Amino acid sequence: MKRSIKILTSIPSVISLLLIFDTWTFDIMWKTFPNMKAYNFQMFTLLIIAIIALVYLIKRLWSYEFIDKDVKISWTLLMIFVFSQITTLYYIWKKDELLMKKNKINQLKSKTDYFS
Repeated sequence: MKRSIKILTSIPSVISLLLIFDTWTFDIMWKTFPNMKAYNFQMFTLLIIAIIALVYLIKRLWSYEFIDKDVKISWTLLMIFVFSQITTLYYIWKKDELLMKKNKINQLKSKTDYFS
């Protein structure tokens, strides 16, 4: 995955984490969300951006043909249900590259097994 795509898909997770820290202090929260309209608009925008990034990442994960289905299912569920901000960042910056390498290795193995 290119560095620019990694950064773009990381933006929703980073903003979500910042908003979690923002809501810990009541004074700062009122500066970020002066009223409920601003809060609803910001959360809706963040939700739409996060869903777009998540759909892209899951589509990319399932595009690897030579990765076990169990691995794909577990990472899909992890990104959706288990504290998705941190899990998604880990997948983008670490796991995607490992899965890509593993996919290439398995692809080469399947080609050599075919010709053997």
